[in-house]
Amino acid sequence: GRDIQGYEFGAQWRSPKTNFGQFTFNGEATHYILRRSQADEKSPLLDELDRNGRVKWRANASLSWRRGPVSLGWFSTYFGSFVDTSAATTESIYRALGAPSYIRVFNDNGIIRYLLRVDPTYNHNAWISYRFTGRTQAWLKGVSVRGGINNVLDSEPRQADEQYGYQSGTANVRGRQYTFEVSRKF
Repeated sequence: GRDIQGYEFGAQWRSPKTNFGQFTFNGEATHYILRRSQADEKSPLLDELDRNGRVKWRANASLSWRRGPVSLGWFSTYFGSFVDTSAATTESIYRALGAPSYIRVFNDNGIIRYLLRVDPTYNHNAWISYRFTGRTQAWLKGVSVRGGINNVLDSEPRQADEQYGYQSGTANVRGRQYTFEVSRKF
């Protein structure tokens, strides 16, 4: 079984409509304080928190603006730091390397380990859209166009000792992507 404990936070705020438009903010965060698993009653209890992609903090936030038919927005995600237990070294190698920051001295239930520290991951997406109204050509009424950029900063996933060289689910591995969408309400 698994025992997972933590806190989830969320907030949303929408400004009043003004001559400058309307702003909307959304934010969510999860803070895990306990994450344990046990295969069966006779197996040892494993502490998984802060190891192998099971981070203490995850969060996302978005900010959007709308004025008339135009809207735009920004969406950011955060995936916290963790250690990769399959990428370990010894104390002597850690000291010979000059105690680098990419190796974390980790107390694993009383045993000191020297493990790869996987840095936090940030990802940013942006979009802009235009909605045609009744003041335009009849065939354009109800049409919306939207363009976006996923992974705006073209961030690469953090290296980890996994099958593809990164921890799955932590980052956008496809690099910067451009999107374009045309839709119509009937």
